[in-house]
Amino acid sequence: MREPGAENRKFVRSTVARKGPRIMKTARIAKAVLPVLVLGAFAVWLGHVSTGVSQAQGQPPLTVFPQCTTTQTTGCADFSVLYVFGAGNKPGQLADPFYPIGLLAQGTDGNLYSTAVGGSHNNLGTIFSLTLAGALKVLYNFDGTLGSQPTGGLMLAKDGYFYGTAPGGGPGGAMYGFGTLFKIRPGDTAPQVIWNFKNGFENPRNPPPNAQQILDDGPGYPTAAPVPGKDGNLYGVTPYTNNYPSGALYRVNTGTGGGYQGIYLFKATDYATVGIGFKSLIAGTDGNLYGTTNGDGRNTPGGWGAVFKYSAGATAPTGVHLFDLTHGAYPNSLIQANDGNLYGTALGGGQYAKGVVYQLTPAGVFAVLHDFAALDGENPIGGLVQAPDGYLYGATQGSGTMAGVVYRIHPGPPDGHGNSFAVVHKFDVTNGSTSGMNPILGKDGNLYGTTKLGGIYNLGVFYRIRIASLASPPPQPTPPTPQPAPGCGGSSIPAGTIAQLVQVEGTVQVTKPDGTIRSLGVCGTISMNDIVETGAKGRAFILFNDNTQLTLAENSKLIIDNFVYGPTDHTKDTVTMRFLRGAFIYVSGLLGKEKAPATIETPLGCLGFRGTELIARYIAASLEVDLISGTVALPVHVPTKTKQYTAPVKIVSDSSGVKTSPLTQAQYNAIKAQLFPGK
Repeated sequence: MREPGAENRKFVRSTVARKGPRIMKTARIAKAVLPVLVLGAFAVWLGHVSTGVSQAQGQPPLTVFPQCTTTQTTGCADFSVLYVFGAGNKPGQLADPFYPIGLLAQGTDGNLYSTAVGGSHNNLGTIFSLTLAGALKVLYNFDGTLGSQPTGGLMLAKDGYFYGTAPGGGPGGAMYGFGTLFKIRPGDTAPQVIWNFKNGFENPRNPPPNAQQILDDGPGYPTAAPVPGKDGNLYGVTPYTNNYPSGALYRVNTGTGGGYQGIYLFKATDYATVGIGFKSLIAGTDGNLYGTTNGDGRNTPGGWGAVFKYSAGATAPTGVHLFDLTHGAYPNSLIQANDGNLYGTALGGGQYAKGVVYQLTPAGVFAVLHDFAALDGENPIGGLVQAPDGYLYGATQGSGTMAGVVYRIHPGPPDGHGNSFAVVHKFDVTNGSTSGMNPILGKDGNLYGTTKLGGIYNLGVFYRIRIASLASPPPQPTPPTPQPAPGCGGSSIPAGTIAQLVQVEGTVQVTKPDGTIRSLGVCGTISMNDIVETGAKGRAFILFNDNTQLTLAENSKLIIDNFVYGPTDHTKDTVTMRFLRGAFIYVSGLLGKEKAPATIETPLGCLGFRGTELIARYIAASLEVDLISGTVALPVHVPTKTKQYTAPVKIVSDSSGVKTSPLTQAQYNAIKAQLFPGK
């Protein structure tokens, strides 16, 4: 699963400053700078994320679910705000939690439990519970002695305790502590601290502590709750360590006499294979631990983050995938879906520099499933959750309105489910803004989540989305029922043929499978295995029997290998063509909406698309695709990899690789007018 060649890369020393803290071994860090220290560029704090890369012009989402109403209860999003954080505050007090950016966990009593960065009389964070109806209860107000400003939420273990971490506080108090690992049960008046992270400061040492001593003391500033392993223990990560500012792996034995045990400390030599800054962790079904590192923004292997694997007893983690900015950067947490593959999101990078959703197979094959581009969301936060309907659900911090969205996407290869990505809900500030974590799936089959901003007090909201309301697909623009070709006597496309010419300019000819060549005019018919060619000033507007429209420009050549459309039985529907030269416009018809995407083979690889309008040109060993609606998938000149592109975008593919740039409607219209005058 390791990326080929990764084992031959050497760690590159750099004078570029790290994004994040510079932890000194001779002084403790004041609590006043903890928010910057803990998160830096490695995670999101309270404001909007900037990944430091240029922002591209976004595009509308592929599909948006409307809000349900009394007259529409399916094919819509039944979204409700159940609690507005800040509602329990009194004048001069901050008793209510606020900025809830941690993951929710559901207890055996059916209630949801989590943490908030702010709130309590000390403003150092809280542990709270919420009923599914939205009744809030504060379980504990942090004062620094048992931790402060918890960011990661809670995790319910088999022993009935909720486990969590706080990146500050402990024996050093809110100002100088290095964080805590704690557990709490419903009904407890305070959490029990399992471990006070010391970050190498367990009694002043001279000389300074070595790596093993730091690992034994417990590195500092934990930002995520531990996760259960297959062996019954809990496993967690910390992002920073004293003198080793890249994190550690640790284990927690929940049995009698158990406790914290450091198991691996990040080393400088790990940089080129697993990045820097341990960020998240999950236990795989194969018994291994999988996690992500955030990277530090250096344009070197590991600088944009990585997915890693750690096997019990191993001497070091193994790099599974290195992000390269083009296909994502700064990955969030992972999940393992029902199909056994890993799925995750990356905060930045991608085609539009606004983040991606990706798939990683057990064999290490990586594929981008969706590139965020603004109106469909930007800067996805947290991971994903799989619902009983098979879809993966997640949330973003921002969108075209800067408030964020909840979205869903079907797992699988990028060209296997067409327009499966959909925006489920758009936050508008009044009903929430800027998610701090992905929603979770409740035992009642609904999604529950929080936003860290928005609501009446702009301190966050608690919301629910009923999955059942999404069972039917949302309204989609549907091509009209196939009509007879205009000007052909009102007759339908003749039986035994698949298409008819509606408009013809100049010379157009067809070569039949038996080698017969004949000229085509208006109402001329086309069958499977025909070769259609246009002359120097020839153009042909072809209407297929499912209402697909294909227009050939001059000096173009197209072979129609298969075009099967059954108006009622779609089990054998297929579209495969070969485009050898020239240019064409393709507008998907009914077949493109109801079955697998069309594939057109070009000299530079196969195009796969669905619900699409595009212009494609093959000129001088270069393929140019101007995609104005829908999606298209094509090879990216890397073995086993394809890339899905979402409109609007210009794609240029040649022997050197694939390049993309923004595309406006005006630019598309200009290209169309140049190649297809009067079209």
